[in-house]
Amino acid sequence: MARTREAPEQVRIDRRGFLRRFGTAGAGIAVLSQVPGLAWAAKGGRRKIYRLSARGHTACNACRAHGAHTYYRNRPAADRTRAHLGCTCTIKTQWIDAATHAAYFDFPQGPPRDAFDDRG
Repeated sequence: MARTREAPEQVRIDRRGFLRRFGTAGAGIAVLSQVPGLAWAAKGGRRKIYRLSARGHTACNACRAHGAHTYYRNRPAADRTRAHLGCTCTIKTQWIDAATHAAYFDFPQGPPRDAFDDRG
């Protein structure tokens, strides 16, 4: 006598069951993203940095090069280390992932730095 395989029972999800399962998960994520301590996790572990932008106004080559290659930990650091006296470049925010932020600004020994220049 040959042994026959029985087909596994298929689980059918109706529209209400689908909404109940995935709606609850979506609501949970929405609530957790509003908790202050977990807000960074909802953004994928991203960190805010500051950059100087020469867009929208006439800028010299020093401003363009400095703004294109320099990242700042905070707004005062960006304002303090402009390309030259009289620089009118605007300070813009940008988001980068946490690992890149740590590589740019955090060091195991010594204090963290306020600016990172990617030209070397």
